[in-house]
Amino acid sequence: MFSIALVVITLVAIATVHWPSEWANLSDLAKGYAITDEGHGNFKLPLMYLVMLLPLLFGGAGRYSMDAWVTGRAQRR
Repeated sequence: MFSIALVVITLVAIATVHWPSEWANLSDLAKGYAITDEGHGNFKLPLMYLVMLLPLLFGGAGRYSMDAWVTGRAQRR
């Protein structure tokens, strides 16, 4: 559940802050795929965060994670 929230927050951040405000074609959009301060938008870093969140989203946090501990504890009650 927490990983879904992180993915949504990252997508909103890309759309509102990091996406270039004006682009006419894909080459203009590709200028934003750089970590610079030239005003083209910088969506490379949040896009990398989004890609790193995908295994967490699909695979879960694992046996020793906090959510597994809370779920196991709630099922025992």
